[in-house]
Amino acid sequence: MQLRTTEECVALIIQLYGYNFSNWKRARKYKEGGNTVRDFANDQRLQVKVVTASSHDFIGIGLVNALVNNDETIRALKKAAKTIKHCGDYGELWFQPTTQHVWWVAGDADGDPTGPTTPMSEISRIFLSSINTPVTKVFVEAEAYPDQSEGWVCLGKHGKVVDL
Repeated sequence: MQLRTTEECVALIIQLYGYNFSNWKRARKYKEGGNTVRDFANDQRLQVKVVTASSHDFIGIGLVNALVNNDETIRALKKAAKTIKHCGDYGELWFQPTTQHVWWVAGDADGDPTGPTTPMSEISRIFLSSINTPVTKVFVEAEAYPDQSEGWVCLGKHGKVVDL
């Protein structure tokens, strides 16, 4: 897909985020590496970045302030994730900023209630009880990732690796 104009970018934003054309305005356009980045904002204070290659080929789009507005939450989740003991495989923290859901990718050797790793039920409790987080749901899955097309953002690998 090619995006050459502001109008084409706004059409994509509307398709993905569902807001009226009249609400979206391009705030700025700039080069980053060899790519063109267009920042858009609407009257509801949402911000979106659209990135295209020099050939105008679409590279990516992202709701910027979904993460910026959740900065305190993200810090609290990363801090909580550092306390989780796991086998060293995976140990990835994912966050869905719109729904406030957390996804922990565990290894298949993790979660044994009698072993040295943090039990699966305890992992959920750790995130749900994190101070100052509005987390509403926690998914803990062995070797399974969330669907990135649903807005999940990887916050990196965390936790304490333990010997099994």
